[in-house]
Amino acid sequence: MKIDGIWGSGTILGERYRVLSKLGSGGMGEVYAAEDIRLQGKLRAIKVAESAHASEEAKMLMRLSHPSLPHIIDSFTLDRQGTEAIVMDYIHGLTLGELFNRQGRKLSFRDVLRMAIPLCSALVYLHRQSPPIIHRDIKPSNIMVEDNGHVRLIDFGIAKSRVAVQTQTTMKLGTPGFAAPEQHMGRSEVRTDIYGFGALLYYLLSEGSYINHAAFKRSSFLKPLQTDVPGQFAEMMWRMVQPSADDRFALMSEVEKELQTFASYLPDGENVTNWMDSGKSSSYGRSRNYNRLLQIAVVSLSPGAGATFIAITLAKLLGARGLTCTAAEFPTERPEWATLLRSNMKGRGQREDKYYSWNEQGVWWHAQQHPFHLAQRDEMDKLHLRQKGGEAEVIITDLSGGASPLHKEWMLQSDVVLTVADPYPSRWRTEQLKELMQISSQLSANGGTMLWIANKDTRFAGRNEWMSMLPEYPIAAVPLLPAADWLDTMWRGQWATDKKVLCKQLEKAFLPLLEYAAKELQKKVVHVSFRR
Repeated sequence: MKIDGIWGSGTILGERYRVLSKLGSGGMGEVYAAEDIRLQGKLRAIKVAESAHASEEAKMLMRLSHPSLPHIIDSFTLDRQGTEAIVMDYIHGLTLGELFNRQGRKLSFRDVLRMAIPLCSALVYLHRQSPPIIHRDIKPSNIMVEDNGHVRLIDFGIAKSRVAVQTQTTMKLGTPGFAAPEQHMGRSEVRTDIYGFGALLYYLLSEGSYINHAAFKRSSFLKPLQTDVPGQFAEMMWRMVQPSADDRFALMSEVEKELQTFASYLPDGENVTNWMDSGKSSSYGRSRNYNRLLQIAVVSLSPGAGATFIAITLAKLLGARGLTCTAAEFPTERPEWATLLRSNMKGRGQREDKYYSWNEQGVWWHAQQHPFHLAQRDEMDKLHLRQKGGEAEVIITDLSGGASPLHKEWMLQSDVVLTVADPYPSRWRTEQLKELMQISSQLSANGGTMLWIANKDTRFAGRNEWMSMLPEYPIAAVPLLPAADWLDTMWRGQWATDKKVLCKQLEKAFLPLLEYAAKELQKKVVHVSFRR
């Protein structure tokens, strides 16, 4: 269903694509994430725009073939209001702008060079088309960095062929800070992209500085650049961003030739890097999310420690306190939630064939329907989109005992990682503990937190020793529930919080964690108010 100009989650477009969520919007259209129903739910990106613009963009991209350009799957007219849909491969990764911010607005010269070479190749390819295609909006948000470090130039909404630019009045398009001076006067040519590319490189190598044409002197231009930028490279950028197009390189191929002289700065045969594995960020990266949204991942130190119990109970207790939550289990080969929460699923959503989704007392639940054996990357991204699509204040994800790279990525994107440990150290593994401590350090360096929870707590001689074995004293010690009461509750299709006696114990045990979550949310509200 289309609501206020936006296609809602679950809407089927083109009798084939099920909308998951909106990814973004701009003057040239809106972009949605969607599942391809005919191809086992494969994730796609769909751009919806006014037909004249979208149809031209689709035709342009369909005849192109370059590894650093989008791959078009399909296009079709969407409705009678003159809108067109362009279906593309979903790119697993981040925009360069997001990555730049999550790296503290600083990338090494080597990393920028790895990105610059394939991007320049794509621009050379575009300019060699007949007639040449001018992108006209080269900026960090229009460049995607995939999980493997590969880069792609996206969003051709304002791209024009050279013939079109010469034969019609061109709108004053482009992004301030990256648009060439002639664009402000309604003109564009191939050297417009040379300027945009140079402005992009300058921005990345000066910790986010823009070119100041009001004081355009070589000394003021060079001053903000990082110390690792070679002088010859700085001179190349200086020539690329001259206010007069006549003073720039004449062709992008000349820029490419100049770039290749710096190839010695890279290891043999290397053009791109996997920033995601550089130790600086993950594929989802981590930056402080200053919206009123707290992302919590729950993981077990050992199998059976109780991450699932903690995740579900925490969501129910937060919901009872009036906080809106989204709670889900991470894609797994052994889903549990649909069985554990079966009595609450009478009103579950049927729009999605991989997850049951329903709302209960302020909590949006997402329980996996079937085991996931393949394409877990797609399913992880879909879950991320489902959770982000709501109005939740807290997002809780049950990672249970998973230790794959994808589990690690999810933890590193979270504000808080709750690690659950039970009183059976014989099940603990040194390797798992070491990896969790490394994740804890990465989280701390980027403003996140790892907290520990002692689960199945009871009085016994070794209790103090058990607590002392944890890397940090637990924020909460959750009691070992009476076996008969807990089993009786589960067999009735209920949860421990549904039984008054058990709920009272759990509320007391979880109180420090509930108060911590409330305080963290309040911090975000304060930060957002100051940013405004």
